[in-house]
Amino acid sequence: GMDSEGQPTEPQWICSPLTVAARTRDPSGLGWGYLLEWEDPDKGKHTWIMPAKLLTASGEEYRAELQDGGLAIAPGTSARNLLTVYIQTSAPDARVTCVDKTGWHGDVFVLADRTLGASKAKVVFQSARAIRPVRERGTLKEWQDHVGALCQGNSRLLFVCSVGFAAPLLELAEEENGGFHLVGPSSIGKSIAQWVACSLFGGPDFKRSWRATDNGLEGVASEFNDLLLALDELSQVHPKIAGEVAYMLAHGTGKHRADRTGGARQALTWRLLFLSSGEIGLADHMAEAGKRAHAGQEVRLLEVPADTGKYGVFEDLHGYPNGADFGSALKQVTGEYYGTPIPAFIEALLSRQEETQRVARELKQDFLERHLPKDAGGQVHRAAGRFALCVVAGELATRY
Repeated sequence: GMDSEGQPTEPQWICSPLTVAARTRDPSGLGWGYLLEWEDPDKGKHTWIMPAKLLTASGEEYRAELQDGGLAIAPGTSARNLLTVYIQTSAPDARVTCVDKTGWHGDVFVLADRTLGASKAKVVFQSARAIRPVRERGTLKEWQDHVGALCQGNSRLLFVCSVGFAAPLLELAEEENGGFHLVGPSSIGKSIAQWVACSLFGGPDFKRSWRATDNGLEGVASEFNDLLLALDELSQVHPKIAGEVAYMLAHGTGKHRADRTGGARQALTWRLLFLSSGEIGLADHMAEAGKRAHAGQEVRLLEVPADTGKYGVFEDLHGYPNGADFGSALKQVTGEYYGTPIPAFIEALLSRQEETQRVARELKQDFLERHLPKDAGGQVHRAAGRFALCVVAGELATRY
């Protein structure tokens, strides 16, 4: 730059390299933002679709996210202001369409860190937080050999994997949201079963807490749209609100809130399957607060007995001396190989759409004919439909 007398000023260090790669906006021309790219001190690459509105006010929020991702920012007000100026005045030609939730958007599937499918327009996920990507470790083959192989002969593990694969199928199958709740005494392996399901999508940190959902529910749900939301021990959430949380997750719509101008802000919507666990079921938990679960809430969160009657959650220990050792082995492999099955499954769904729909119809019909009583009521139909979707997903994942 130049000073007031037209002399060149000394260069000032503002931050480590930060690229503004594109301007982003939603399909309606609102929600503008910036596609930011940088490296952390370990040479790890970070991208973040930052909403432009974070540049207003003091900008503290956006700088905290960048620094959390390893960007070095010079101290002092002047450097901070110049960083905001740099981002605001950058004018890249590239345009990217941003969406506020993961999952299916037309013919592409958006994950937090990348988009699957070949769409002409680039579609990416925008969030006020720099989200940790759905990380991968190891190859798909390694996941199959080390994790998938141990699920064989174990009905509950096959089931939770099928629930995971069913999540991206919800929209294609036009099934409603809902969840499954593994119920059983502590230390029989419920958490390990959930880790197995999470390993389809990401690492051990993929699992969330029931506690985190009662206030940040809508943000969590949009981050897991068309994915599996795994929630830990149900007793973590207060019995008074447990039913409401389960109902709202399954209902797929957040609360209507007023925006700053007093107008109604559009409520967030989502589609997802959730998998939770607990020593007691939703109805019993709610009863502790003197609340009665109604059938609508119970069908939203179907209870599955976690105990197989053999070795807790497990039936086939694959040569391990006892359930505890087998569980430890599973815990180790799900921490080493993860995140590869779901992207591969979605790529297969994208490339084999007609086959998927035909096979899904046949499998669902066959399942319902075998397991649904002729005089079953509406709630039973809904429950059976959710189990049928898991059958479809497990079979498709096995074929693909």
